[in-house]
Amino acid sequence: MSGDPLAAFRIEMNPAAPLAGTPLCRRDELPDPGSRGFSWEVGGQVFKAFLIHLKSQVFGYVDACPHAGWPLVGAGQQYLNSEASAVICRVHGARFIPENGHWINVPDVEGLITWPVEVRSDDIVYVA
Repeated sequence: MSGDPLAAFRIEMNPAAPLAGTPLCRRDELPDPGSRGFSWEVGGQVFKAFLIHLKSQVFGYVDACPHAGWPLVGAGQQYLNSEASAVICRVHGARFIPENGHWINVPDVEGLITWPVEVRSDDIVYVA
């Protein structure tokens, strides 16, 4: 692997990443505010991502800390802090802005990898 700790998590490099148009869940299955993780495995490759539902908007991110590449959360699937003001890495406490994935208080460092998702007219969240 290159010097990029997230190379294996980049959507375009991971054959397990779901294709555009893949349905994920109904928007009303996500609490607002709330989050939900997803995982796919293909040929030994794993792709993990999550959705954030906040203020009636849905945001998608790859489930990998930009600091070291590990998943942000464990089995609890709670990506947001209790105030829903930050996405939290449960390993080392890094915090990210839910609406854009940027680091909080570290503006010049790469943040979360965006996972393109969209809510269509049927109120289902799809991979975009």
